[in-house]
Amino acid sequence: AIPKTPREGLIKTFKDAGYVISIEPQTQQNAGTLGVCVLVDTAGETYAAQKAQILTMLKDYTVAGLYYSGTERGDVTLSNGQVFEFGFYPPSKKEASLKLDITLSKNSTILADKEDEVKDKLLANLAQLYTLGNNFEPEKYFTISRDAPYASAVKLQWKTDGAYSAAVYQADFKDLWLFDKERIEVVIA
Repeated sequence: AIPKTPREGLIKTFKDAGYVISIEPQTQQNAGTLGVCVLVDTAGETYAAQKAQILTMLKDYTVAGLYYSGTERGDVTLSNGQVFEFGFYPPSKKEASLKLDITLSKNSTILADKEDEVKDKLLANLAQLYTLGNNFEPEKYFTISRDAPYASAVKLQWKTDGAYSAAVYQADFKDLWLFDKERIEVVIA
């Protein structure tokens, strides 16, 4: 029974239709506009149908009087015959490389995971905890208590280019990082 216009209602409506979205934060500078990023493959065979469905959902589940920002645009006809333009953004995809340093505890008798097992755990955590438009917070994706009880310290670092960093990445609502086992380095010491 969530109304569709509030952010949570819009997110749920798109999720129920099989889409992940993120919404541009509202500020005084963008008042009256709605920026929605939809996780969709613009080069896919079914994109034309998906685009039409997304634009129709924006028409059906948002309020009148908004300007819809976005690079993917299209006209939708209302029930009274009027035609309005709607829009959304596809994600800005970035391939991320990760480096996970694990320091083994001298006080633990628990056997440490092998490198591939660590990578699999990290990828599973990312699939569950990370999504479109979220900040990348390294400390939440691999922890001692949940993932490595055999460790005394863990440090996850990332890079999309340049040097590795352990800082929180402040994401734009359109940012989507892509992870691959081949771009994960695990150092167990």
